Amino acid sequence: MATPLLGGGDGERRRRDDMKEESKIGILNENNYTRLIIETEEGEKVAEVTLTDATPADGYRIRLTPKYD
Repeated sequence: MATPLLGGGDGERRRRDDMKEESKIGILNENNYTRLIIETEEGEKVAEVTLTDATPADGYRIRLTPKYD
């Protein structure tokens, strides 16, 4: 399974939009992925999110937004 690109830029934005239309799965769906790693274009890790933990790099923070029904 290819790793979807979720960064900026027009190509990535189109792929992200296509993913929304195809089928919605949780980004951290444990059947497909074990972690989400956010990094700069230079490869510097900014944050790592697993099913049980979220770890930002120094100077960054992670915010969770609850689902409102």
